[in-house]
Amino acid sequence: MAFLDSWEEEVNDFVKKYYQSFFAKNNFVFFKKEAFLGGGSMIFSDSGVLFEIASNKNRFVIKFGQVEGKMFFGLDIIKAYFKITDYRIDEDDIPNRKKVLLESFHADDYSGNATFLIANFNKIKNLFSSENYNETKVQLEKLSLEKQKYV
Repeated sequence: MAFLDSWEEEVNDFVKKYYQSFFAKNNFVFFKKEAFLGGGSMIFSDSGVLFEIASNKNRFVIKFGQVEGKMFFGLDIIKAYFKITDYRIDEDDIPNRKKVLLESFHADDYSGNATFLIANFNKIKNLFSSENYNETKVQLEKLSLEKQKYV
């Protein structure tokens, strides 16, 4: 029997609590794990997208990436992207973009994030599809940079 580091146990418990049925329904499987100072992350895949759960001292971050890619984007950035595109908020509309970015940042609302993810999984998966990824990546990178200014 392999012994798990404490961060691995935390991630496993987190998955069981919030994502176990979602993973089973969407055929996600364990892909790999990475340790880092103070915690680590586990990456799961459904062959279309990578789903990363990182734990750092009992704080969890959810990120998505394309299977072929190396970049991951936080669920908060993806939420902001959907709001900005749904409401057609222009890049020059800095006050509304800032508002959306700040409202989308609820890192410790794990239940709300799980609900959002489950309800919007097909849209998220579409963002990371091969035909959409290049444009998506550019937009998500811009939002990540904007977020760093405000959060």
